[in-house]
Amino acid sequence: MCSISHLKDTDGQIKQNATIGFLEEEEREVLFDEEKKIRASLYKILLFLYVSNAIKSGELNLKYSYRYKAIHEYLIDEDTWLKNRDQILKSAQLENFSDYTKIMGQLKQCLEEKYTVVNQRFLEGRNPYLSINEKGRVLVKTPALEDKDTEYIAALLEQAGYIPVFQILSDIENALPLTECFTHHSVKHVKQRPAFEAFFAGIIGLGCNIGIRKMAQISVGIKENTLLNTVNWYLSLKNLHSANQRIVDLIIKLTLSTDTHGFTEIVFATTHFLDVAFAPRIKKIGKQRIYAFSAPDTYEKRGYKILPSRVINQKLIAKHWDDILRFMATIKLKQVTASQLFKRLSSYAKDHPLYQALKEFGRITKSIFILTYFDDVKLRQRIEK
Repeated sequence: MCSISHLKDTDGQIKQNATIGFLEEEEREVLFDEEKKIRASLYKILLFLYVSNAIKSGELNLKYSYRYKAIHEYLIDEDTWLKNRDQILKSAQLENFSDYTKIMGQLKQCLEEKYTVVNQRFLEGRNPYLSINEKGRVLVKTPALEDKDTEYIAALLEQAGYIPVFQILSDIENALPLTECFTHHSVKHVKQRPAFEAFFAGIIGLGCNIGIRKMAQISVGIKENTLLNTVNWYLSLKNLHSANQRIVDLIIKLTLSTDTHGFTEIVFATTHFLDVAFAPRIKKIGKQRIYAFSAPDTYEKRGYKILPSRVINQKLIAKHWDDILRFMATIKLKQVTASQLFKRLSSYAKDHPLYQALKEFGRITKSIFILTYFDDVKLRQRIEK
């Protein structure tokens, strides 16, 4: 900030008293010329690089920006939150999470029961698909389902080869009339509604950065004037959000599943608040760390073989519980898109306290899921399918 202020005060002229404290030692060595004077151009380049990286990582925030504001600037206004906390939680259907002590008590009991049941069944030989190797790592086997329908989607996609984006949009339109959301800007003087192909051509042209004019040239049967008219009069931000929300609402009703690359402890935390049963297929799940509310030696003394890595940091979660609820309420009430919130939160170079607290909470629900996964063959088969 001293360097930025220096640049502003001198109207972009680098003086010899410019601050160099932000630079690495190697950078300082090459910064000065043979006469021990600062190389102004190099100084500016290095400063701009540091500023750019700091903005992206959250160390610096921009007041007049959408992408690079401080994380709390995206959330429901703090004064509004403090005055109307209970009402906001009710509107967001999060009132059941209001009492931190009650929620943590329920989770503690659930996690404790999981450790007990999984270990007892394993020790009694009632879980033949679970084993522990010489390094103490859990190994899980999942017997294949006899139902041949499990291969249906993969085989179909393999036969189809590449699937055009237009075909995907057409299939969505058949399952869920998407173009109904695109209404004309003007209530009066509305001419004949364009065909759905024009809507899709406009979406692909904008979404794939092809451009509307070029899209018209490469689209069979769609005139340039028709496509320009469709985009200008129908593809408003409001209409696009409405169409997108219609798809999201349908996705929410479907079973949520993903693989190793699609899960994080933050996602486990968030889906719990959204009341979504999150069941990812995690590669080498036995290597995953699991956690508990009691120390590992507590379970070891009971003779358990499946042990936690460490104790959950309850103080961290408790300290930021209201921030977590405010974060989730902002998402559920659609004040800011979830993608923007997570993008900003995860961009911080040093983990933000809210990020750390959400991650710690997610470790509880992740541990419950993994213990259930160890013990429930049918769950594993459903996830594999």
